[in-house]
Amino acid sequence: MEGQQQAANQVSVSNSIGSLRLLSNMDWREFVEALSGVEQTLRDDPSGVYAQMDFETRDRYRHVVEAIAKTTAATEAEVARQAVALCAASMDGAAGPSTAPDGRPVPHRLLSLGAGRAALEQAVGARLPRGLKLARWARARALPLYAGAIGLGTLAIAAVPLIDAQRHLQWPWGGVVALAAILLLAASQLALALVNWLVTVFVPPEPLPRMDYSFGIASASRTLVVVPTMLGSAAGVEALIEALEVRSWPTAIRTCTSAC
Repeated sequence: MEGQQQAANQVSVSNSIGSLRLLSNMDWREFVEALSGVEQTLRDDPSGVYAQMDFETRDRYRHVVEAIAKTTAATEAEVARQAVALCAASMDGAAGPSTAPDGRPVPHRLLSLGAGRAALEQAVGARLPRGLKLARWARARALPLYAGAIGLGTLAIAAVPLIDAQRHLQWPWGGVVALAAILLLAASQLALALVNWLVTVFVPPEPLPRMDYSFGIASASRTLVVVPTMLGSAAGVEALIEALEVRSWPTAIRTCTSAC
Protein backbone atom coordinates (compact mmCIF):
# COMPACT_ATOMS: atom_id res chain seq x y z
CA MET A 1 0.00 0.00 0.00
CA GLU A 2 2.89 2.35 0.83
CA GLY A 3 4.49 1.64 -2.53
CA GLN A 4 1.23 2.29 -4.36
CA GLN A 5 0.78 5.57 -2.46
CA GLN A 6 4.30 6.74 -3.34
CA ALA A 7 3.75 5.81 -6.99
CA ALA A 8 0.48 7.73 -7.06
CA ASN A 9 2.14 10.76 -5.46
CA GLN A 10 4.97 10.60 -7.97
CA VAL A 11 2.52 10.52 -10.88
CA SER A 12 0.54 13.44 -9.40
CA VAL A 13 3.67 15.57 -8.89
CA SER A 14 4.91 14.68 -12.38
CA ASN A 15 1.58 15.70 -13.92
CA SER A 16 1.56 18.94 -11.92
CA ILE A 17 5.06 19.84 -13.09
CA GLY A 18 4.12 19.02 -16.67
CA SER A 19 1.00 21.18 -16.41
CA LEU A 20 3.01 24.10 -15.00
CA ARG A 21 5.48 23.81 -17.88
CA LEU A 22 2.59 23.79 -20.35
CA LEU A 23 1.07 26.89 -18.74
CA SER A 24 4.46 28.62 -18.81
CA ASN A 25 5.06 27.85 -22.49
CA MET A 26 1.53 28.65 -23.66
CA ASP A 27 1.00 31.89 -25.57
CA TRP A 28 -1.86 33.35 -23.55
CA ARG A 29 -2.29 36.25 -25.95
CA GLU A 30 -3.33 33.94 -28.77
CA PHE A 31 -5.44 31.86 -26.38
CA VAL A 32 -7.41 34.86 -25.08
CA GLU A 33 -7.89 36.44 -28.50
CA ALA A 34 -9.03 33.14 -29.99
CA LEU A 35 -11.83 32.91 -27.40
CA SER A 36 -12.77 36.60 -27.38
CA GLY A 37 -15.97 37.38 -29.27
CA VAL A 38 -15.09 41.09 -29.29
CA GLU A 39 -11.73 40.34 -30.88
CA GLN A 40 -13.25 38.19 -33.61
CA THR A 41 -15.88 40.86 -34.34
CA LEU A 42 -13.37 43.71 -34.54
CA ARG A 43 -11.23 41.66 -36.92
CA ASP A 44 -14.08 42.05 -39.42
CA ASP A 45 -13.01 45.70 -39.76
CA PRO A 46 -13.51 46.41 -43.49
CA SER A 47 -10.38 48.55 -43.63
CA GLY A 48 -8.20 45.64 -42.49
CA VAL A 49 -6.20 47.89 -40.18
CA TYR A 50 -7.27 46.41 -36.86
CA ALA A 51 -5.95 42.93 -37.58
CA GLN A 52 -2.55 44.37 -38.58
CA MET A 53 -2.02 46.18 -35.25
CA ASP A 54 0.06 44.78 -32.41
CA PHE A 55 -1.42 43.07 -29.37
CA GLU A 56 -1.17 46.06 -27.01
CA THR A 57 -3.06 48.32 -29.42
CA ARG A 58 -5.79 45.72 -30.02
CA ASP A 59 -6.06 45.21 -26.27
CA ARG A 60 -6.60 48.94 -25.78
CA TYR A 61 -9.43 48.87 -28.32
CA ARG A 62 -11.03 45.90 -26.58
CA HIS A 63 -10.91 47.81 -23.30
CA VAL A 64 -12.56 50.78 -25.00
CA VAL A 65 -15.39 48.52 -26.17
CA GLU A 66 -15.67 47.20 -22.62
CA ALA A 67 -15.84 50.73 -21.18
CA ILE A 68 -18.54 51.78 -23.66
CA ALA A 69 -20.57 48.63 -22.92
CA LYS A 70 -20.62 49.56 -19.22
CA THR A 71 -22.44 52.81 -20.02
CA THR A 72 -25.19 51.20 -22.09
CA ALA A 73 -27.52 48.22 -22.06
CA ALA A 74 -25.78 46.71 -25.09
CA THR A 75 -23.29 43.89 -24.71
CA GLU A 76 -19.63 44.16 -25.64
CA ALA A 77 -20.23 42.07 -28.76
CA GLU A 78 -23.04 44.40 -29.85
CA VAL A 79 -20.83 47.45 -29.31
CA ALA A 80 -18.08 45.82 -31.37
CA ARG A 81 -20.54 44.98 -34.18
CA GLN A 82 -21.79 48.56 -34.17
CA ALA A 83 -18.22 49.84 -34.39
CA VAL A 84 -17.57 47.63 -37.41
CA ALA A 85 -20.84 48.79 -38.99
CA LEU A 86 -19.82 52.44 -38.53
CA CYS A 87 -16.44 51.58 -40.04
CA ALA A 88 -18.15 50.13 -43.11
CA ALA A 89 -20.41 53.18 -43.39
CA SER A 90 -17.46 55.57 -43.11
CA MET A 91 -15.63 53.79 -45.94
CA ASP A 92 -17.91 55.46 -48.48
CA GLY A 93 -15.86 58.10 -50.23
CA ALA A 94 -12.68 57.21 -48.39
CA ALA A 95 -9.36 58.09 -49.93
CA GLY A 96 -7.93 54.61 -49.47
CA PRO A 97 -8.71 51.13 -48.22
CA SER A 98 -7.54 51.85 -44.66
CA THR A 99 -8.45 55.49 -44.32
CA ALA A 100 -11.68 57.19 -43.30
CA PRO A 101 -12.92 60.39 -45.02
CA ASP A 102 -11.19 62.52 -42.37
CA GLY A 103 -7.82 60.96 -43.21
CA ARG A 104 -7.38 58.93 -39.99
CA PRO A 105 -7.27 55.13 -39.68
CA VAL A 106 -10.76 53.76 -39.24
CA PRO A 107 -10.27 51.78 -35.97
CA HIS A 108 -8.51 54.68 -34.27
CA ARG A 109 -11.10 57.16 -35.52
CA LEU A 110 -13.96 55.11 -34.12
CA LEU A 111 -12.46 53.98 -30.83
CA SER A 112 -10.42 57.03 -29.86
CA LEU A 113 -11.72 60.06 -27.95
CA GLY A 114 -12.59 62.00 -31.10
CA ALA A 115 -15.80 62.46 -33.08
CA GLY A 116 -15.82 58.80 -34.11
CA ARG A 117 -15.97 57.69 -30.47
CA ALA A 118 -18.92 60.04 -29.89
CA ALA A 119 -20.72 58.63 -32.95
CA LEU A 120 -20.26 55.09 -31.65
CA GLU A 121 -21.53 56.00 -28.18
CA GLN A 122 -24.54 57.72 -29.69
CA ALA A 123 -25.29 54.70 -31.89
CA VAL A 124 -25.36 52.30 -28.92
CA GLY A 125 -27.22 54.74 -26.64
CA ALA A 126 -24.43 55.21 -24.10
CA ARG A 127 -25.13 57.29 -21.00
CA LEU A 128 -21.90 58.90 -19.96
CA PRO A 129 -21.31 59.83 -16.29
CA ARG A 130 -20.89 63.48 -15.41
CA GLY A 131 -17.24 63.10 -14.61
CA LEU A 132 -16.52 61.70 -18.07
CA LYS A 133 -18.57 64.46 -19.72
CA LEU A 134 -16.56 67.07 -17.81
CA ALA A 135 -13.30 65.40 -18.86
CA ARG A 136 -14.43 65.40 -22.51
CA TRP A 137 -15.38 69.08 -22.25
CA ALA A 138 -11.98 69.94 -20.79
CA ARG A 139 -10.17 67.87 -23.40
CA ALA A 140 -11.93 69.74 -26.21
CA ARG A 141 -10.68 73.04 -24.69
CA ALA A 142 -7.24 71.88 -23.61
CA LEU A 143 -5.24 74.86 -24.89
CA PRO A 144 -7.46 77.63 -23.39
CA LEU A 145 -7.59 75.80 -20.06
CA TYR A 146 -3.83 75.22 -20.05
CA ALA A 147 -2.94 78.81 -20.94
CA GLY A 148 -5.64 80.21 -18.65
CA ALA A 149 -4.43 78.15 -15.70
CA ILE A 150 -0.88 79.43 -16.19
CA GLY A 151 -2.12 83.03 -16.45
CA LEU A 152 -4.36 82.83 -13.39
CA GLY A 153 -1.66 81.08 -11.40
CA THR A 154 0.87 83.75 -12.34
CA LEU A 155 -1.48 86.56 -11.28
CA ALA A 156 -2.41 84.83 -8.03
CA ILE A 157 1.21 84.19 -7.05
CA ALA A 158 2.40 87.70 -7.96
CA ALA A 159 -0.60 89.55 -6.50
CA VAL A 160 0.09 88.73 -2.85
CA PRO A 161 3.61 90.22 -2.54
CA LEU A 162 2.70 93.10 -4.84
CA ILE A 163 -0.31 94.14 -2.75
CA ASP A 164 1.70 93.72 0.44
CA ALA A 165 4.53 95.89 -0.89
CA GLN A 166 2.17 98.61 -2.07
CA ARG A 167 0.34 98.63 1.28
CA HIS A 168 3.39 98.87 3.53
CA LEU A 169 6.03 100.62 1.41
CA GLN A 170 3.84 103.13 -0.46
CA TRP A 171 6.03 103.07 -3.58
CA PRO A 172 5.43 105.41 -6.53
CA TRP A 173 3.73 103.98 -9.59
CA GLY A 174 7.04 103.54 -11.44
CA GLY A 175 8.43 101.36 -8.69
CA VAL A 176 5.21 99.37 -8.50
CA VAL A 177 5.33 98.68 -12.25
CA ALA A 178 8.94 97.54 -12.06
CA LEU A 179 8.20 95.30 -9.09
CA ALA A 180 5.13 93.90 -10.85
CA ALA A 181 7.19 93.00 -13.94
CA ILE A 182 9.78 91.20 -11.83
CA LEU A 183 7.12 89.37 -9.80
CA LEU A 184 5.21 88.32 -12.92
CA LEU A 185 8.36 86.93 -14.50
CA ALA A 186 9.26 84.94 -11.40
CA ALA A 187 5.69 83.83 -10.71
CA SER A 188 5.18 82.63 -14.29
CA GLN A 189 7.96 80.07 -13.88
CA LEU A 190 6.41 78.72 -10.70
CA ALA A 191 2.90 78.71 -12.20
CA LEU A 192 4.14 76.89 -15.31
CA ALA A 193 5.84 74.22 -13.20
CA LEU A 194 2.72 73.74 -11.05
CA VAL A 195 0.37 73.50 -14.04
CA ASN A 196 2.64 71.03 -15.84
CA TRP A 197 2.74 68.88 -12.70
CA LEU A 198 -1.05 68.97 -12.36
CA VAL A 199 -1.42 67.99 -16.03
CA THR A 200 0.73 64.90 -15.48
CA VAL A 201 -1.41 63.98 -12.45
CA PHE A 202 -4.87 64.38 -13.99
CA VAL A 203 -4.21 63.63 -17.69
CA PRO A 204 -2.93 60.09 -18.30
CA PRO A 205 -0.65 59.53 -21.30
CA GLU A 206 -2.29 58.13 -24.43
CA PRO A 207 0.06 55.85 -26.38
CA LEU A 208 -0.16 55.97 -30.14
CA PRO A 209 -1.56 52.99 -32.07
CA ARG A 210 1.12 50.68 -33.41
CA MET A 211 1.21 48.20 -36.25
CA ASP A 212 2.58 44.69 -35.87
CA TYR A 213 5.75 44.31 -37.93
CA SER A 214 7.17 41.34 -36.00
CA PHE A 215 6.92 39.17 -39.13
CA GLY A 216 8.32 41.81 -41.46
CA ILE A 217 7.13 45.03 -43.00
CA ALA A 218 4.51 44.76 -45.72
CA SER A 219 5.43 46.21 -49.08
CA ALA A 220 2.66 48.80 -48.80
CA SER A 221 4.07 50.04 -45.45
CA ARG A 222 7.73 50.27 -46.37
CA THR A 223 9.38 53.65 -46.50
CA LEU A 224 12.78 55.17 -47.07
CA VAL A 225 14.53 57.25 -44.43
CA VAL A 226 16.95 59.79 -45.89
CA VAL A 227 19.52 61.38 -43.58
CA PRO A 228 21.39 64.21 -45.33
CA THR A 229 25.00 64.31 -44.20
CA MET A 230 28.46 65.51 -45.18
CA LEU A 231 31.35 63.06 -45.18
CA GLY A 232 33.99 65.35 -43.74
CA SER A 233 36.14 62.99 -41.72
CA ALA A 234 36.75 59.33 -41.00
CA ALA A 235 35.35 59.73 -37.48
CA GLY A 236 32.14 61.18 -38.91
CA VAL A 237 31.75 58.21 -41.25
CA GLU A 238 32.19 55.78 -38.34
CA ALA A 239 29.54 57.65 -36.32
CA LEU A 240 27.10 57.44 -39.23
CA ILE A 241 27.67 53.70 -39.60
CA GLU A 242 26.99 53.17 -35.89
CA ALA A 243 23.82 55.27 -36.16
CA LEU A 244 22.46 52.94 -38.87
CA GLU A 245 21.60 50.40 -36.17
CA VAL A 246 19.41 53.01 -34.48
CA ARG A 247 17.69 54.36 -37.58
CA SER A 248 17.02 51.09 -39.40
CA TRP A 249 14.45 48.35 -38.86
CA PRO A 250 15.75 44.79 -38.32
CA THR A 251 15.25 44.05 -42.00
CA ALA A 252 17.30 44.43 -45.12
CA ILE A 253 18.07 48.10 -45.85
CA ARG A 254 19.72 50.03 -48.57
CA THR A 255 22.04 52.84 -47.65
CA CYS A 256 22.61 55.73 -49.96
CA THR A 257 25.22 58.33 -49.14
CA SER A 258 26.36 61.39 -51.02
CA ALA A 259 29.26 63.69 -50.42
CA CYS A 260 29.07 67.44 -50.97
